[in-house]
Amino acid sequence: MKVKISARQLKSYLFGLLVISFNFGDYFKIAGRAYSQYIAAVLMLLSIPELMGVFRQYKKQGQEKRIVLFLVVFWAAASMVQVFWVGDIASWKLGIRSLFINLFICFEMCVLFRNNQEYLLVMKSIEVSLLLSIAVGLCEVFVGIHFDTNVQEAAFRDEIRSFLGNPNDYATWIILCLLGVTLYYAKRKRRYICIVEWVLGLFVIYHTGSRSGMLSVLTAVFFIIMGNALKFVGSTRDGATGKKKAFHVLGIVSAMALGGLFLLGGDVVAIINKFSSASTSDVFRLKIIEGSLGVALKYVLMGAGANQTTFYVGINPHNFLLELFADYGILVAAVIIYILWKIFIRMFDEKGITAYGIACYAFVPTFLLISIASSSMARLRIMWVVLLLYYFVSAEQTKERKSRIKILNLHRRVM
Repeated sequence: MKVKISARQLKSYLFGLLVISFNFGDYFKIAGRAYSQYIAAVLMLLSIPELMGVFRQYKKQGQEKRIVLFLVVFWAAASMVQVFWVGDIASWKLGIRSLFINLFICFEMCVLFRNNQEYLLVMKSIEVSLLLSIAVGLCEVFVGIHFDTNVQEAAFRDEIRSFLGNPNDYATWIILCLLGVTLYYAKRKRRYICIVEWVLGLFVIYHTGSRSGMLSVLTAVFFIIMGNALKFVGSTRDGATGKKKAFHVLGIVSAMALGGLFLLGGDVVAIINKFSSASTSDVFRLKIIEGSLGVALKYVLMGAGANQTTFYVGINPHNFLLELFADYGILVAAVIIYILWKIFIRMFDEKGITAYGIACYAFVPTFLLISIASSSMARLRIMWVVLLLYYFVSAEQTKERKSRIKILNLHRRVM
């Protein structure tokens, strides 16, 4: 019996394999190059016939994919123009290389995934990536063998880090994969498997020593609980009612948090010092943020250029949105914020709050918190996959619900 695989299916499987290969970075090489680079090269060649077709049919794409395709083109063009004012060409070339890989992933997410089966394929790839990462982490915890032997930072010599070289990067990676898996099981309604994976992931994150990773897990749990509470008390028929209640609760929680900070008194550094030991990097991170914000405000519209914040400040901003703002300008950062906002508000629809919507609801605050753990979350390729997966799938789910409601209303009129 012959099994026929179309070019589209082949690309889907290759993309899934590419997602899994992100686990290993540059460690597994063929002829001096990471094998993930070969997979990406094959995908690029297969994508050439579709490249022009996608833009010719730009208006026929969904609104979400049109926004991402516009972002890809604008971002690529603007980053090339930045060469006229960058401070350091060498660091800019490194940044451009990383940026174009990320933009290629965004483009592939637009052209490849158009139905639930293809979305499920990439979700399964994320789950395989998660299980591999957890297995490596558990091996490091219980056996004491570190797979990453190229670590240069003496501070990370004894901390688990998988193949990513940095425990904070590793914790960020685990959280992003867990968020992708949560979306997968929200669709398939197998919550117990998802809970087991979160517990194992939490165990590994704890042993990385990443405080932002631990706080991100707590944030995800908090918003999932709050989302379920809103689902319990809200009206299942009136989405607007549930929406108002949600934002009322969010307002109360935010006011309490801000009020607590106000009562603590003193400046930000003094507050941090009350909760942090002298060995922590919190105050140092504040100085990085201050320097990065200065670069962002100086090049507010178009940005300083790829990887230029690292050149001007001496280190990466350790803040995803601030990094985008400083290196690429306010327009790029605004589009990413818009995408996050759309994911967040899609918890609410005409049928009330669903388990699937709660996953989207918890995603955004968790994503924002974990984005400050890694020195540069943008270079973790899995981030772009998970972010756009939430954006596209939440949009598709919303469209399906609206279609069902229209059909139901039409049926009621006929009856």
